[in-house]
Amino acid sequence: MKSKELDSILSILVTSLIILVTLAGLDMGLFQAVTALMMVTFLPGYAITSALFLREPLDLFEELVFALGLSLSVSALGALLLNLTHMGLEAISWILYLGGITLVANTVTLLRLQIEAKPPFYVLKTTFPLNQTMLLVLAGAIVAVAVFIAYQGAATRPRERYTQFWAIWADDSQTVINIGIGNFEGEPVQYTVTFQVPNSSIVEWTGIELTENQTWEIVYELPARYYSATFIEGFLTRVNADDEQEYVILRRTP
Repeated sequence: MKSKELDSILSILVTSLIILVTLAGLDMGLFQAVTALMMVTFLPGYAITSALFLREPLDLFEELVFALGLSLSVSALGALLLNLTHMGLEAISWILYLGGITLVANTVTLLRLQIEAKPPFYVLKTTFPLNQTMLLVLAGAIVAVAVFIAYQGAATRPRERYTQFWAIWADDSQTVINIGIGNFEGEPVQYTVTFQVPNSSIVEWTGIELTENQTWEIVYELPARYYSATFIEGFLTRVNADDEQEYVILRRTP
């Protein structure tokens, strides 16, 4: 039991040092590379193994296998969860996630060692062995954290902002155009729409004010003098955004 206590205390110290170095932004070269490898492949799994199998100690080989397997599982789960948060897969988010799990698991080990050394006045009887009960609690905690992080990630992820601009032939005669704009910029935007053939403007709409999620559509019939044009060009200008432009081209098919 003493060796477990010393292992847990050493693990807490090493993990705390790794977290502090990462948060401080220090570049320690080889030390950081080695400690990062330990955090991904060993420390979290070893801490969880110690917490779960305190009464049923494993031999060295089993302990190493459990430590590696649990560490890689926790890392794989972390990649999925952190990708859903606004922090993403950054060094700080990784170290806080893996380091937090390692510190919590080591704390559980130390608390269990104290309870084993000084039993409480009452004993809670259960049909489940303690290690199985702790596994269930751990699984429930992981699910709860996963739901929370997924919710936070969905709530804080920035929404994509864009403008839709379309122009299509309304029928096979290729003389009538369906034109439309959709404002999904998250704010009111003013647009100008221009259609032309080379060296000649056909029509222009100015001062099109669209609020967020509002659309504008029009059906436009080309003047007869443009029926023979090989293609029609359309330009959408965002007046409120440094005159950014979008472009479409309508080609006539035989």
